[in-house]
Amino acid sequence: MSKLGKTGVIFAVFGMLFAGIGGWIWLGERSFEARSVAAEGTIIEMDRYRDSDHKTMFRPIAEFTDANGRRHKFASKTSSSSPAFSVGENIAVLYDPAAPHDARIDSFSQRYLLPVIFMAFGGLFLLIGGGAAGSSLSSARTTARLKQSGLRVEGTVVDVFKDESVRINGRSSWRIVAEATHPETGELRDYTSDRLWDRPVGVDIGNGVPVYLSRGGAKAYFVDAANASRSSARHVRNDQTPPAVTAPNLAGRSFGRRTRSFGRSA
Repeated sequence: MSKLGKTGVIFAVFGMLFAGIGGWIWLGERSFEARSVAAEGTIIEMDRYRDSDHKTMFRPIAEFTDANGRRHKFASKTSSSSPAFSVGENIAVLYDPAAPHDARIDSFSQRYLLPVIFMAFGGLFLLIGGGAAGSSLSSARTTARLKQSGLRVEGTVVDVFKDESVRINGRSSWRIVAEATHPETGELRDYTSDRLWDRPVGVDIGNGVPVYLSRGGAKAYFVDAANASRSSARHVRNDQTPPAVTAPNLAGRSFGRRTRSFGRSA
């Protein structure tokens, strides 16, 4: 699996974890609601404190009377950056009759906002990660199919560039662009490799590189960058700027019909 695919799996795992935590909190609230009793309560204080990031937060403290006439005071488990209630405000309360100190302010923001946030972020991470992992697996299957039954041609490297469109852990990928003629159509096209997370040391303009093309006019292809020919005289680290190269003299070369647009990578 590609590096992007592995990153997608990590995102998907974190997504499932966040969604699972949100679902667990949600089910806990539903279970509490099923065994609780409703009562009328009053906000008696808005507790002001600083959290671990030194931000000012407000936590409502409420009081209510249970079915036996006993008064109970409890602090909400949910805080906000601005006061969500006013002192003296009447509120709906749910409490466990077997343990009246276990009580909640019965509002969506106090009971369900946190699990909804967890599930929303979890779903987003799962969607992004699952999409990246699925795309990587699909690409791997297409590559395997092309290597097994596609048309293998020898392409010529026409460009090696750094692709800044996607960065993982602050790193950008490299791509190799090769031109090759499709043996069935006689069309000369540029084909771009998958992302390479290490600089392709020694791969210069004019070097050969295998390109696998689909049969029957389909646009799938695979540039086999791992088996590109390399100039042994190059000794450059991955963090160095590639040396200047000069395109080979291709005068007199016959290409047939030529297309400079990019195809679709496997």
